[in-house]
Amino acid sequence: MRRPHIAGLIAHIKSRLSLPMRRVVILIASLAALFLIAFRLIPRIVPWAGAEALAEITWSQVILDRQGQEIQIRPVNNQGLRRIFIPLEEIPRGTLAIIRRSEDRRFYFHPGFDPISLLQATIRYARSGEKAGGASTITMQLVRIITPRNPASPVNPRMKMREIWEALQIESRYTKKEILELYINLLPFGRNIQGYQSAARLYFNRRLEELSPEEISVLAVIPRAPQRFDPLSQKKQNLRAARTLAEKVLPKTNLEEFTKKSHRRLLPLAAPWPFEAPQFCEWIAASLENRPQEKEGRVPIHTTLNLDMQRQAQALLKYHVGLAADFRISNGAFILANPHNMDILVYIGSADFENEADSGQIDGVRILREPGSTLKPFLYAQALDSGWSAATILPDIPTEFGGEFVYLPENYNEQFHGPVRLRQALAASLNIPAIYTLERLGVQSFVDSLISAGFVSLEDQRNSLGVSLAVGGAEVSLAELLQGYGSLYAGGMFRSLRFFSDDPLISHRVWSHESADIINHIISHPDDRALTFGRSGSVRFNYPAAIKTGTSNQYNNIWAVGFTADFIGAVWMGNFDGRTVIATPGSSLPAKILHLSFDIWSTKGSLPQYSELETIEICSISGMKATSNCHYTINERFTQDSLPPECTWHVKEGAELTVRYPPEYAGWAKRYGYKLQFSHSQAPEIISPVEKAVYYRDGSEGGSIRIRLGGSGPAILWMNTQLLYQGNLPAELFWPLEEGIVSFTLEQGNTKVHRQIEVR
Repeated sequence: MRRPHIAGLIAHIKSRLSLPMRRVVILIASLAALFLIAFRLIPRIVPWAGAEALAEITWSQVILDRQGQEIQIRPVNNQGLRRIFIPLEEIPRGTLAIIRRSEDRRFYFHPGFDPISLLQATIRYARSGEKAGGASTITMQLVRIITPRNPASPVNPRMKMREIWEALQIESRYTKKEILELYINLLPFGRNIQGYQSAARLYFNRRLEELSPEEISVLAVIPRAPQRFDPLSQKKQNLRAARTLAEKVLPKTNLEEFTKKSHRRLLPLAAPWPFEAPQFCEWIAASLENRPQEKEGRVPIHTTLNLDMQRQAQALLKYHVGLAADFRISNGAFILANPHNMDILVYIGSADFENEADSGQIDGVRILREPGSTLKPFLYAQALDSGWSAATILPDIPTEFGGEFVYLPENYNEQFHGPVRLRQALAASLNIPAIYTLERLGVQSFVDSLISAGFVSLEDQRNSLGVSLAVGGAEVSLAELLQGYGSLYAGGMFRSLRFFSDDPLISHRVWSHESADIINHIISHPDDRALTFGRSGSVRFNYPAAIKTGTSNQYNNIWAVGFTADFIGAVWMGNFDGRTVIATPGSSLPAKILHLSFDIWSTKGSLPQYSELETIEICSISGMKATSNCHYTINERFTQDSLPPECTWHVKEGAELTVRYPPEYAGWAKRYGYKLQFSHSQAPEIISPVEKAVYYRDGSEGGSIRIRLGGSGPAILWMNTQLLYQGNLPAELFWPLEEGIVSFTLEQGNTKVHRQIEVR
């Protein structure tokens, strides 16, 4: 059978209805239309005074560690108000039932005001003049929360009518569930808190969903008179009111049992709001721009921090900063991460956040300071990628660097060690070989690699940096250092630090696997440090661990950074006000903190290795492949592209074995009274700049670079097709930078040496 057309159906219904029935239907339809117009359409069209206030409401940001422990519950204003949001669906049905029964039994059936309750209150007032409560619905109470009335103003019909009108406006804009959710989260409970979740936390130190019906009743009466029914200061009054409420809203309430259960888990004092890892939480709060729900406080903020480790590390740092007071050290900072995914586990910005005298509120993890020698591993990683090896010989001799302004660096031990292998130069943290290396690589090329490794703060310093960058002549942060060493740990792959549990791991390659492996091998072998640091102390571990220390020139910053198989950490100690520390301890103090941390938490497994390197026996003096003439040899690691030639320093002249050093070491030998022999001739070489170095012109004047030529005898140097130098080797000259790809050619007889650089 075909279904009748809708118009036909209506006609059929009309034909069956009697006239009186038609009038009833029309009346009902008219009343429904009138209801919709009066209680829904008009309130929706007319602007609502509380819309702006509601839009500006935010919630306390609940910051959690990786295990869900509370780090901080942050206030929503400068007065310390806490307002913790809980979604309606997370609240047990029984709890919702108690709240509705105690405040608004007909909540789901009225349009915003309850005509029955209003009529009852009016009759009571007419009979006795008593301004009794009970007429305000949940929606009307929400009106007073969002747009508070003057507490000094007496309640009058006009005020009630305003509340009813605004309640209608709210009901026309939000669902009943949304209104109930707002009410539960915004209701004032005294003691500078709002919302049931905040009250559960303050009075019971529990989440709302963990409370019993009896405990919910204890909370439900507080908003009626927060001071009079405060369960901590007015326990009897609260209990009396809660029992009265329970008799109404809890079926079959046993008053004796209620008395036992309601206050049994109540705290003797209000639970303190958690306040840990303050600088970390400030950073988290400042990083929420792309996380609107977390910024607004509607969902908890899940971080990577390990609160248990944070507490131990904080105590460790504070204790050792206290021990260092005799060295005029007042502060420190400490950051620890998981090197596999760069999750931040410990973030300590200062030794004592509450210590205003020593600027404890400053974040020592983020501020920029001179890093001393901690950048040297990155410099040598770049050198290895440029074709050098761990056995490349570098000059540790008195050397002048710079052009118009001469720079005369010294080593930490105030000694010069002559020819040293790159391994020795890095392990012993020698300054002159590092500056020599940087001059050959090019400052701006090194800056580019550091920025790629996460040192973004160097971008703004680029134009003011020179060769002193090799020994810390820049300003970087502790967090940037940790990221940089994380790149070494990962085989040359940069990975960004992760602060949120769902942060993506951003990565890209900075150095080759082989170069990173060699650098890690150097900084994890304590015997190589003996030249400067001896064979004991905080930098020596009895398990695999890489470590590098640094001290700024003015001794106002001392650093230690390193990693084990499962942790990577960095420590800074000094003074936020720039006061110099007494140089006696050097960087052993932060190194000890790092050492103790690794002792406590590391599994002490093997460090990762990402490449296959060839081990070759080399001459310990020349760094070349050992021959039968070399009496002192060691094993060194090489890539296939950097295998060394056979040693040419050790030669036999008749029956006598002679070691001939390059001529550039003659002055060093004379300084220390060494009776050495030197080679008379040397193959021509372009010492500086290094191949494929990148230089940046400094403004309109451009600047210049030093060109260093090695060898002996007459030679010619060409720049592209232009004659640049003609004379004897060795030689040095300055060349004004010209933008573009530039080729240098050094000619000596049939021998030609080429270098190509880029000037931007």
